[in-house]
Amino acid sequence: AKLPGILRDKQAAWNKGVEALKKSVEDYRAAASGPDNAALLQAAEKLHSRFESLLRLISPVLPEVDLFHQTLYVVYHRHLPNKEFDKIATAAEELRAKAEKLLNARIPVWLKDKAESLKTAAAALLAAAEELCATVKAKDNPAVEKAVENLHARYKAVESVFD
Repeated sequence: AKLPGILRDKQAAWNKGVEALKKSVEDYRAAASGPDNAALLQAAEKLHSRFESLLRLISPVLPEVDLFHQTLYVVYHRHLPNKEFDKIATAAEELRAKAEKLLNARIPVWLKDKAESLKTAAAALLAAAEELCATVKAKDNPAVEKAVENLHARYKAVESVFD
């Protein structure tokens, strides 16, 4: 499947995940045709895990992550390449507010083992969003570009918590 524009930066990982899923399906079929129940359970778990990995790739674990990404995507893939600094300035406060919501998001119980890593990454994301807000006010376009790149890197760090 070809991923839509907002997910285009994940296409390579998607393709790799699909190949891993196909291998898991083959392993499951082989295990299902044999008498070893333990091997079948292990193959089923691997298949399930690969499917969940693909799902997490295109659907964030927390809604706050998705909401932040929706705004960042437009800034990073449209406004920044087109040097639309006025539009970046308009979006900066929205990104800051969404980063703050992410930092304060309720972490589901099943993610409790990643809660500390997520809080750390979300705090760095909020700091980067605050830096962008300050930078757009100074109207220093090269600094704005760097601040957007830094914000994007901090977002990727948040995403990596769920890998």
